Amino acid sequence: MNIYADSAATTKMCDAAIKEMLPYMTGVYGNPSSLHSEGQKAAMALRDARERIAETRIL
Repeated sequence: MNIYADSAATTKMCDAAIKEMLPYMTGVYGNPSSLHSEGQKAAMALRDARERIAETRIL
């Protein structure tokens, strides 16, 4: 069994995070600051992600 003790440098992503990010790593990767359609898709995804994070409640 391997033990990785340097989580300050990097941490393995959980499967749920990878599943959520995959579409943006492979398809919707425009610059969200750009005015072209790919950039606007990325900007909408970024806004949605920020809203989802803001609504998250830590118990």
